[in-house]
Amino acid sequence: MKRLRINIIPENGKVINISLTYRLLKFILALFIVIIIGIVYIIGIYGRVYITALKVKILEDENKRLKQEIAKIEEIKERIRNIDKIYNKLYSALEVEKGEKQEGNPEILKDTTSVTNTNQDDDMNRFVPDIYPVKGWISRRFEENHPAIDISAKEGTPIVSPMDGVVKEVKFDSYFGNVIKISNDFGFEVVLCHNKENFVRVNDTVKKGDKIGLVGNTGKSTSAHLHYEVIFQGKNVDPLTYLPKGGN
Repeated sequence: MKRLRINIIPENGKVINISLTYRLLKFILALFIVIIIGIVYIIGIYGRVYITALKVKILEDENKRLKQEIAKIEEIKERIRNIDKIYNKLYSALEVEKGEKQEGNPEILKDTTSVTNTNQDDDMNRFVPDIYPVKGWISRRFEENHPAIDISAKEGTPIVSPMDGVVKEVKFDSYFGNVIKISNDFGFEVVLCHNKENFVRVNDTVKKGDKIGLVGNTGKSTSAHLHYEVIFQGKNVDPLTYLPKGGN
């Protein structure tokens, strides 16, 4: 049988003789080729798995980003729905006939200055001036030449904020005396005048029901009372439009 002889001659040492049959040589070469092909195949499989894993990671990141965007959109939609509810309520209220003439004795008001009497189920209601700012009785109603209501009360009676908002003005006016103006992002402003004392400062954040001052007789006033204005979208409206029908 033919053999392939390989002599390895080191520089210093015994000569190494290797004798291989051609059949064994072919087997070794075939095995080497199979090993190379196997390695290439494994590298190819790993490459495809790596690329697939990379694509999955990219898709997961994109899916996470989309979920965050969807959550933001849902939050915005919920805010829009709440705003729609508020504006529907406001515009419905504005359609109610205003300026009923005062008859007989002044209307005695029940105490609704507590926030617990507001509708707490709807968080958006906190931006609507729908509680009386003071316990007392209405001594003058909303008229064309008097864009407010006057609520008579004992001097020193607490005044509370009728809505959530930010204090925009705290000042003394020669006619209106001590004045507080509060506004919010829903287009409402309230003005409270003739106060004996103001407890808030400009840029203070107030919540509905927070104590902000005391009823007084400052400015051009003949008796202790609160001059109370409500302004919506820059226009004076009757405060009773938003207040409980049975008084406070």
